[in-house]
Amino acid sequence: MVVIYNTKDATISYSAENDVLLQTINNHLNSNSLREFQTKFIKICQVLNVTKIVSDAEQQKVIQIEDMKWMKQLIIPAMINSGVKYFAIIMPENTTGKTAMRLFAETARGITVSLFKDLLSAKAWMSSY
Repeated sequence: MVVIYNTKDATISYSAENDVLLQTINNHLNSNSLREFQTKFIKICQVLNVTKIVSDAEQQKVIQIEDMKWMKQLIIPAMINSGVKYFAIIMPENTTGKTAMRLFAETARGITVSLFKDLLSAKAWMSSY
């Protein structure tokens, strides 16, 4: 994995060998940070033409309704248009974050999404594609 983008709150890494883009949320992202990070993430998806994403959202807490709508309207279609086919999500620890990730997964039509408790399980699932 090569780190492509890194802040104190989030990291984006890429494995050319497996064609997997990994986004890791290291701290809870507020609305502005979340949108900035997701916008950067989509640009990287488009440049690399990745088909597989693993999102480690374990540290993410609440995602505001407006941000969920924004992601549904802009981020998911951009992921699909850039060629993403498989999306593994490592679930947040807290109940509110889990609910938000489940809702996000349900709206990602056109992408095969699976939810996991840990990174190892997500990577194992992703290696089958």
